[in-house]
Amino acid sequence: MKVTYNWLNDFVDITIPAEELAEKLTMAGLEVTHLEKRDGDFVFELEITSNRPDLLSVIGIAREVAAITDSKLRPLHIKGLRSLKQKTGQLTIKIENKNDCPLYTAKVIKGVKIESSPDWLKRRLELVGLRSVNNIVDITNYVLMETGQPLHAFDLNRIKDDTIFVRRAKGSEKIVLIDGEKHNLTKDSLVIADRQKPIAVAGIMGGRDCEVVQETCDILLEAAIFHPITTRRASRLLGLSSESAYRFERGIDMQAVESASLQAVNLILKIAGGEFVLSKSTPRPKTKQQIITLKHNRIKRILGSDYNIREIKQILNALGFTVGKQSRTDCKISVPSFRIDVSQPVDLVEEIARISGYEKIPSRLPRIIPQDARAYSKWIKTRQVKNILISQGVNEAVTYSLLSRRCINEFGYPDTKLMTVTNPLSSEQEVLRPSIIPGLITCIGYNLNQRQKDIRLFEIGNIFRNNQEKPFLGIAYCGKEPEKTLRLLRGLLEILCYRLGIAKYEFGFTRYPCFPKDVSLSLIVNKKICASLGMIKPAILENLDIKDYLFAAELDLELLFAEIEKAQKRYIPVPLYPEAARDISIILKQNIPVGDVIKRIKLNQIRYLVEFNLKDEYLGKQIPPGHKGLTLSCIYQARDHTLTTQEVDISHQRVLDILRTAFSAQQR
Repeated sequence: MKVTYNWLNDFVDITIPAEELAEKLTMAGLEVTHLEKRDGDFVFELEITSNRPDLLSVIGIAREVAAITDSKLRPLHIKGLRSLKQKTGQLTIKIENKNDCPLYTAKVIKGVKIESSPDWLKRRLELVGLRSVNNIVDITNYVLMETGQPLHAFDLNRIKDDTIFVRRAKGSEKIVLIDGEKHNLTKDSLVIADRQKPIAVAGIMGGRDCEVVQETCDILLEAAIFHPITTRRASRLLGLSSESAYRFERGIDMQAVESASLQAVNLILKIAGGEFVLSKSTPRPKTKQQIITLKHNRIKRILGSDYNIREIKQILNALGFTVGKQSRTDCKISVPSFRIDVSQPVDLVEEIARISGYEKIPSRLPRIIPQDARAYSKWIKTRQVKNILISQGVNEAVTYSLLSRRCINEFGYPDTKLMTVTNPLSSEQEVLRPSIIPGLITCIGYNLNQRQKDIRLFEIGNIFRNNQEKPFLGIAYCGKEPEKTLRLLRGLLEILCYRLGIAKYEFGFTRYPCFPKDVSLSLIVNKKICASLGMIKPAILENLDIKDYLFAAELDLELLFAEIEKAQKRYIPVPLYPEAARDISIILKQNIPVGDVIKRIKLNQIRYLVEFNLKDEYLGKQIPPGHKGLTLSCIYQARDHTLTTQEVDISHQRVLDILRTAFSAQQR
């Protein structure tokens, strides 16, 4: 939005330099992105947010300037027009749908002279970025910029039967607009039409057939309200944009339509001559005055400082609000029709803060209550989990919380346990996810199709089961070797537990909708199943056209966080002395879980043994049927000296003895 210093001066006496005014506007929330001196005037370019259509006019910005500089706003002065005795049948307005066009006004002026605009009018339009066309078109653009109300002038003699229709376009209709382009219209396009054809796309651009040209002598001046969504949809479909559409899309003040139209009539009579012969309008919709109760203590609670009723009244009155009934505790505020962004007390508090100055709000440290501390602690734990996974080469993903029913059913979740959306935007977003795994697997499938390899993803988000919303962690791996990839995923969960300080955990069997029974595990912490992990069923992958093996895990973060709080971490200095590593290769019965072996060795607390893990598993011709070959890694280390070979041998023999006696293991 562009506006000039002198144009603003028409409505408010500005006594400060343009640079200072630009600073004050920016600090009040109207960011001045560019200030330029041109032709003895200053041009302000402002960034207007979409919720403030009242600022898309010179008067709207002048109102803000008046409030900021504690000056008085001069209203738009419209000279009185002679009351008219309307002639029946001279002009007919027919609205197909009142929702598309709540208000339509038309004024007829005959005998105008089309010529070049006066210099002052050309200059003002050019300074704000509009080119001059002719005096009638320039006046409609001038009033648009000044009041924010779009106007359009038609050549009255080109309108068939003096009838205006506001309707949706028919499928086969076309129109050539004033930009010279032919456009195919759809039923989503609202048009202005006569009895034969469309003559304009409502709220966006006029048609060439009824364009005001040099030969025009009688004009019909349109001022109306068109539905924002209807205008926006037509603008996007037709690929058109205009100053009028920009304003209609954000909302027009219905109370200002008539005054803007009369202002344009005044200028036309003054500049182009002619006779004002007719004024027609559809019935004005009834609107209810919005009144908000503003409590004084609410202002202090939000802003941290007191404002007396005199300051409140001065600020709000300057912005066009009306302060009504007052008491010691609150006051009634009437919201002007042009402030569509104000609907609740906090909006009024914001107005008071920005006009009085954000710099006047006292700075102080926030109070931290226990609930806030718990929330912060939860955030820290989530951050810890993310950092651990990222350090292990797993990438974070963010997937949709809404999925299709078909996708969820494929992963084994029945309809009876799903939470569905009543009015979904599409069939792909009709169910709240009961698991994070479907979204992650779909994401991996997409990346595999893009020729990516060795994909490892995780996501932390909420899932929805049994009418409950709970935070979960999902992890997904792809791999070529099923058992190896499952061990990698299990190892990742062990690292996660170790890094979070959870020492007591074990793995067991699990039943999960998308995992086969023989290729799945559960992570058990404190006798509770904290996570399930396994290979995604081949049938699911086949439906998704995924040919690799995919593995996934899902962890209940509430259970995990509860265990983190119980865990007692202690600092262990970095060892000063070297470690000694030895491997053991054994043959073990197939039905003995490796986890039981590792657990048993660790429980014996063998001297100097600091790490004991599975290094490799082998099934081949050298291994008897019903058995498996294991390679176990032993790490020995002392904290006060370098171990001798004899010390390592004694501890290592103790490990071998336990393997033979407790598990009947045979050393290879």
